[in-house]
Amino acid sequence: SSRAVAYIMLNRKTAHSALAIADALYPEDGSDIDIINKNIRGYIYRFRKSFEPICRNKLIEYTPNGYRLSPSANVMSDLQKFEKLWKQVQKDIPIPQKVHSLKHAIKLYKGHVLGAACDDHWIVGIATDYKMKYISMVNELLSIFAEFEDYSTNVQILKVFEVSVTLGREGVEFVIIKNHKGILCLQ
Repeated sequence: SSRAVAYIMLNRKTAHSALAIADALYPEDGSDIDIINKNIRGYIYRFRKSFEPICRNKLIEYTPNGYRLSPSANVMSDLQKFEKLWKQVQKDIPIPQKVHSLKHAIKLYKGHVLGAACDDHWIVGIATDYKMKYISMVNELLSIFAEFEDYSTNVQILKVFEVSVTLGREGVEFVIIKNHKGILCLQ
């Protein structure tokens, strides 16, 4: 399953046993431990085999502690690039550099993390964090353009993101952001 590989990539700092991966991905599965271990090992074996023709080194290696992304592998997911840009824009950097980084991060945003798996319990926290950082970056970019009275860029951004503010019950304001990747409602 691609979920096993994604789990290893998103949790790359440590090695994970096949049982730990299975427990994280499928906690309700009451299957035999030997079957679970065999399935996870099989997923990773097939992944390795598919990349063997194009990679000299194994992307995922087995250590005494379990499977991990090889430290020598120079692999970074869009989500990890996004996170790197997030950390960069949190620093006190020159405005042009910040604008460039914000634009780049916003372009990287793909909506749901891992598509079909985005509602799985093991990734909900990551997906929510990703979405909230994306919203924060869009807001910061709009604020920068407003500060410099660059209203034409703000209008271009707002055309990409249909933004509407509505007044709900009891005077609670809702901001609805809609683009080709979906709709997001904030209170």
